[in-house]
Amino acid sequence: MPRSGSSRSGTQGLDGAEEYLSMLFDVCKLEDGKGCVKKLLEELARTGIRGKDPRLNNMMRMLDNLKPHALKTVEKLKLDPITFKSVVGENIVLITKAFRNQMVIPAFETFCDNITEIYEKCKPLNQGKIFDAIPQLAEASREKWGISICTVDGQRFSIGDVTEHVSIQALSKPITYAVTMSELGTDIVHKYQGKEPSGRKTNEIVLDFNNKPHNPLINSGGLVSASLILQMVKPELQDMAQKYDYLFSLFEKMCGGEVVEFNNSIFLAERASIDRDYALAYFMRENKCFPPDANIKNILEFYFQTCALEMTCDSNSVMAATLANNGTCPVSGEKILSQDAVSNTLSLMYSCGMSIFSGQFAFQCGLPATSSVSGLVMLVIPQVMGITLWSPPLDKVNNSVRAVQFCQELLKKYAFHRFDGVGRISMKMDPTLKKQPSTNDLLSQVLLACASGDLLFVKRCLLQDFDLMMHDYDGRTPLHLAAAEGHLDLVKFLLQVVRVYPDPKDRWEQTPLSEAVRFHHIKVAQFLKEFINNNPNQGLDGVDVFEGLDSDDYEEGSGINGVNGTNGTNGINGYDSGHSPPDNKARNSRPDLVNGNITMIKETINEYNENRSGTEV
Repeated sequence: MPRSGSSRSGTQGLDGAEEYLSMLFDVCKLEDGKGCVKKLLEELARTGIRGKDPRLNNMMRMLDNLKPHALKTVEKLKLDPITFKSVVGENIVLITKAFRNQMVIPAFETFCDNITEIYEKCKPLNQGKIFDAIPQLAEASREKWGISICTVDGQRFSIGDVTEHVSIQALSKPITYAVTMSELGTDIVHKYQGKEPSGRKTNEIVLDFNNKPHNPLINSGGLVSASLILQMVKPELQDMAQKYDYLFSLFEKMCGGEVVEFNNSIFLAERASIDRDYALAYFMRENKCFPPDANIKNILEFYFQTCALEMTCDSNSVMAATLANNGTCPVSGEKILSQDAVSNTLSLMYSCGMSIFSGQFAFQCGLPATSSVSGLVMLVIPQVMGITLWSPPLDKVNNSVRAVQFCQELLKKYAFHRFDGVGRISMKMDPTLKKQPSTNDLLSQVLLACASGDLLFVKRCLLQDFDLMMHDYDGRTPLHLAAAEGHLDLVKFLLQVVRVYPDPKDRWEQTPLSEAVRFHHIKVAQFLKEFINNNPNQGLDGVDVFEGLDSDDYEEGSGINGVNGTNGTNGINGYDSGHSPPDNKARNSRPDLVNGNITMIKETINEYNENRSGTEV
């Protein structure tokens, strides 16, 4: 069996962008020789990269400019090779990374299937009470249930009610704290608030032993963060409106420019009805918890405004991923928060983010998270992904029932707990592992795909540099299997795009052509015969055709395959297909296949030429 020797016999060594663009075009090419944009975008989506990803803006802008007015979407575009390569070349780094499974979650489709399974498992849960202290939140349907995921590489997955605008409430607190940390540093920020779990409800009127709020993630801590932003962060911003615009822009940046809005009715409702926060603020001023000259009215209004921001699960998951990515937004690449600020924020989310359930959540899930009374939960898996969950029914400590259950189920399946595997072998899955299956395992998958006609899988293997000229122990190649099962599209792809050797022999002397004839796939046989006649040596460049043979195993001019030989057809001088002596014995034990094969091929092809209306059986 010839090995991959030419530059297109496999994809090994295709390191240049131009070569990869050519290969990508071949994968997306249609029968008319043009590249299909829909195929490209569908394959990107399978890796988790959406067509609306800001990192693809250059490519999508070019496609939009190329789109005729008659076409509604760019997906229907078909591009010639030069245009296709020019368009895709705008974002070749991201596209190459995606197709070569170099993202943080390489098997993203499988991961999404498992997330969907957990989502469906949690969906029937119907216990819990919807928060009713704010009338607008009380109107939420208890059937709403959505999950959005964004990885640190910008891979996206969403299921359920993920486009509903939801008030973030307490999810604003870790962000306002992180902003103060980035701008002011640890010493100044923690001069005014502590770092300990309170062990009490988030709105308790109580301070720690230093007469400070226990931590930034309870109401008293949120009020201190609001005060620090108003009084100490960006002092050049003179009024409250400018401070609000500044903070709002940071929220937008952390979401990658996705949905962030302000709900005025919720703001007005909170300002008019949350008496406990007023009492808490004055209690804190009495205990000198704020910087000097603090304006209680402004602090409360600014705090209520941040709680009244609205996001979707989709947009908030990008914010969570920004925290997971050390303060850099994964879809824009912009650095927004300092690494120290993110580290401190995640530490406090881990110990304090889930109200008085924080200790149990850390014990069971071992991940930073924050919940809100609107039913949102923001879960951060550092260096991996951010997950936002939304379901309005709350448990007794005001955490979403479905969201907490989802987190527990997720940690049963995946090794995301910060201490999984410490001192023992974890039996959980790690979706971040870039598994390197053995060559035999990969070959088995490719052969199975060729037998079943899975052209898409074979194309993915090509993009991942798998050598599609490899064979199994019996010398069976992907081309053998595709031809034997009558998959003409796969045969054409392997020969015309991958450019494999067209006439390999297995240990029983069978070629793809003989297999197509033996199983009555006449169109495949005709195509193979014509292709071999026109391209007899394709895939043989630089290959040692005598590799694996001793000098005693062959004689000059006695080629089994024919061309310039005497004992066969469609071969090269003295070439024995690389079979070892045991292989020769094996095929000699199959005279029915060896001796009758050539006559059968010729007769069948002649019949086909005489009657081109014949169909495959």
